[in-house]
Amino acid sequence: MAQLAQRALKNCPNTKIALSGYSQGAMVVHVAASTLGSDISSAVLYGDPELHTASSVGSLPASKVKEFCGMLMLGTREQQHPLTIW
Repeated sequence: MAQLAQRALKNCPNTKIALSGYSQGAMVVHVAASTLGSDISSAVLYGDPELHTASSVGSLPASKVKEFCGMLMLGTREQQHPLTIW
């Protein structure tokens, strides 16, 4: 995914890149975002199996990340409460 985005940016440097993935693909988005850094403009995750917060997609601010049907764990480790984000 990161290589495809880098190729697109090389051919069209003003292109805005949005990454998206479903389930294991959402995990690929996390890896690609950490590789690409500030070269991506946003990310959309569907059913992300990793317990990340939206702000943990590379260096993207939380306002540039949208997550659907993922699980976030809230509270302390002793007092975790799952919250489904729709």
